[in-house]
Amino acid sequence: WLRGIYTAADKSGDGLLSIDEVYFLMHKLNVKISNRQVRENFKAADTDTVNSSGLLDFEEFANFYKSISTRRELYMLLLKYGNSKENMTVQELLNFLRIEQRVPECDEEYCSNIIQTYEPADSNKKNMLLGIDGFTSYLLSADGEIFNPEHSDVYQDMTRPLSHYFIASSHNTYLTGDQLASASSMDMYVRVLQSGCRCLELDCWDGKDGEPVVYHGYTMTSKVKFRYVILNINDFAFLNNRYPVILSLENHCSVEQQKFMANFMRDTFKDILCILFFMLFDGKDLPSPQELMGKILIKTKKLPVALSEDLEEGEVTEEDSADEMDECFKFRSDEVN
Repeated sequence: WLRGIYTAADKSGDGLLSIDEVYFLMHKLNVKISNRQVRENFKAADTDTVNSSGLLDFEEFANFYKSISTRRELYMLLLKYGNSKENMTVQELLNFLRIEQRVPECDEEYCSNIIQTYEPADSNKKNMLLGIDGFTSYLLSADGEIFNPEHSDVYQDMTRPLSHYFIASSHNTYLTGDQLASASSMDMYVRVLQSGCRCLELDCWDGKDGEPVVYHGYTMTSKVKFRYVILNINDFAFLNNRYPVILSLENHCSVEQQKFMANFMRDTFKDILCILFFMLFDGKDLPSPQELMGKILIKTKKLPVALSEDLEEGEVTEEDSADEMDECFKFRSDEVN
């Protein structure tokens, strides 16, 4: 196989490869190596300085390729488990997987499939042998990763109360950079949702046109309208992950603009907005992630139910965070239920 790619790379047809032809070949083979490393290894492999100085014949190219593609630690593993210095048999590969890689469930058929998939030399495939290049390709592939492929899907028990789980969360989700002067962007919500976050933060403040905005208060960060953030979340919340999304609202808005927030979320999220579960929640266990799949949860503070119906404001308690201490408005109970 190596002679085949050597011949294909010889554009001039003179049986020799120039440095430019080798550059092109490395790019074609997707070999991650700098031009400086190519030059250094090319020079070291160019041993015939009389007849073909600055060019590589096939034997020189084979030495060049081996020098850039063979990792010593992998070659030592091949020597450790293989009786030959060049390859491993099916049984030797089986021993490597069971002893070194701790893959007890593998068998000879599994090893044969590895050879047929990753061994580049047809002669080795025919004789069921895995050379150093195939061995390297296998270990660098997804099949050779340390990560258990069975864990690519959710395998944990997801029927316990929500409070029993660690939740992938994003702080100041809207910011594209630092917390003082960077831009706020609704696209950040799309990015973190696609990255697996299930808890997003929205710092909500009164907007000049009667609609709340999201930004880092008392800083020079830019503002983005609350409505656009909610619309983006609605579009992307469950594309890659059906488990519930929690919107953590840090609320600094007046009651009037809080009403806008509550109504807009109800109108946008509709049936996926989770309200009933928590209206019934009375100190009992929270529902499980399994029960809440496909639901949007709102996490924020609201005024106690016992307050009078005509109350529009409420005092912030000492339990609130420091950046909320100057705020005196929280959701009224009837605005979120």
